[in-house]
Amino acid sequence: MGTLADLGERALVRRLLAIYGEAEERGLGDDAAFLPVGDRYLLLATDSINARTHIPPGVAGDQVGWYAAAVNLSDIAAMGGKPFGLLVSLILPPQLEVSYVESMAQGLRACAENYDVAILGGDTKEGAEISICVTAAGWTQGDRVLRRKGARPGDVLAVTGVLGWADWGLSRLKEGIEENRAMDAVMRPQPRVEEGLLLAASGGVTSCIDDSDGLAASLGQLSEASQVAFRVEYDRLPQAPPLVDQEAAARKNTLLFQGGDFELVFTCRPGRWEGIRGSLLEMGTQATAIGEVLEAGDNVLVIEGREEILDPRGYEHFR
Repeated sequence: MGTLADLGERALVRRLLAIYGEAEERGLGDDAAFLPVGDRYLLLATDSINARTHIPPGVAGDQVGWYAAAVNLSDIAAMGGKPFGLLVSLILPPQLEVSYVESMAQGLRACAENYDVAILGGDTKEGAEISICVTAAGWTQGDRVLRRKGARPGDVLAVTGVLGWADWGLSRLKEGIEENRAMDAVMRPQPRVEEGLLLAASGGVTSCIDDSDGLAASLGQLSEASQVAFRVEYDRLPQAPPLVDQEAAARKNTLLFQGGDFELVFTCRPGRWEGIRGSLLEMGTQATAIGEVLEAGDNVLVIEGREEILDPRGYEHFR
């Protein structure tokens, strides 16, 4: 059967879902599980970070804590939910300074309070390196849950905010340039919670995901769930200002295949797009139509007047 490095994270997830059972009513395969409670859904999402794969050198404890909370809140946002609580499990090496752990806790608390979320408890254990596993809980009305499944041919494909800040920041850190803007771009993502609530309430959004692993990978997951394809107009992609100075190939790689921005990628009915865009602008959030939904097939990218297959690759654990 080979190793995890041969398989990759997404293929592993598909195998695990086959074992667990792809229960539509529980949301397996979505950003969060959803369980009916009266006329609402209880949303549950969990995500982990660890020192080797998520924490660049020189990162302060509070930045690590913020990041661990934010990536989980983003999953609730992608489902159109209002988060209310976090459970936090810490695996920590015994030689770690107590002050660093306290700083992580302060960062977790700061992010939670910023989104009016309570830290409900958790667990601590000893391990070889820092690992943080957070579980987020939220609510959404029963008729307002957003899923990866639901996009239909003719829908508008759109994204909130701009793309590329996180990869730009990571590149700066790798160059040894530890400036605050770069560190914040990587370690202080801003989950689109209010935006997700607005999209869910609009009644016009047909599918949604956060772009944690990059735009192309996110579109690959949406197309697989909805059994549709996407046509993306490269010139429409909203890019972070520093990308203007990048060489063309590097900019393309950043916009399409690098993650960490935690923007919402969504589809909506054509007649609802302008209203949704206007409502997002009223709350101060840019939204851009970047393409359209097609019948099932390969995702395609329109660039420099030609079409090419959009490879659904992006950041993937184990590879």
